[in-house]
Amino acid sequence: MTREPHEIPLLDIVNSVEPMQRFAKCPLNIKSHGGRLCPLHRRLNEVLAHAEEVSRNTTLADVLAESGGSIPLCRDETQTLVKLD
Repeated sequence: MTREPHEIPLLDIVNSVEPMQRFAKCPLNIKSHGGRLCPLHRRLNEVLAHAEEVSRNTTLADVLAESGGSIPLCRDETQTLVKLD
């Protein structure tokens, strides 16, 4: 890496792996929607815009400075929490 952690927005890291893409048209290719998004896809697009904004305004240094470790994100088939770290 050629930049310091405080100079690297998370968005750069995300986009280097798989670019975040917002909806430019109906993701289901429904012709009657034309260039307009339905209410559901409009909301999902807002969620993506928010994730993009947070990622743009959070640096790698911000993430590295957080304490507390990781938390379980899912449960296994017996419904017990699975620790992911």
